[in-house]
Amino acid sequence: MLRADVHEANPRPAHRRRVLICPGNRHMMVRRMPRGEMVVLSDTPPINGHRPSADVLFHSVAQEFGLTSVGIIMTGMGEDGAEGIGAIKAAGGMTIAQSERNLRRWWNAARRHDEGFRSEGAASRHVGSAPD
Repeated sequence: MLRADVHEANPRPAHRRRVLICPGNRHMMVRRMPRGEMVVLSDTPPINGHRPSADVLFHSVAQEFGLTSVGIIMTGMGEDGAEGIGAIKAAGGMTIAQSERNLRRWWNAARRHDEGFRSEGAASRHVGSAPD
C-alpha cells in the first residue's frame, strides 16, 4: 500500500508521497519552475461548471510532464476529467481508471477514459499499490 502524507494544497513545492487535496472553489495546477515542480492555485472561472476542475489539473500535468505524467481517474460526476486524462494519454503519459465493475455508477469521465484513453484499469483498492 502506498504511504503518503495528505494535505490541503497551497502554493508549495511538489514532493514524492505527498497527496494534495485542492481547496474548494480554486483550480489546482502543477508547473515546472526554477525551484522545482510547484503546485499553483488559480481563481480562473469554472470549467464546464467545475471549480476545482480535474481537467485543469490533468492538462497542466500533460503540459509539464508529458511522457512521464500519470493520471488516475476515479468515479465522479459528469465529464470533468475526461478531456484532461485524454491530454495525458496524448502526451504519452500513463492513465489509470477505476474499472467499471468496481463502480456503483459508471459516470461519463470513466466511460470516456475507457473509450480509448486507458493505459490501465484497476479496482479502487489497488490504485494505491502501484510500484515506485
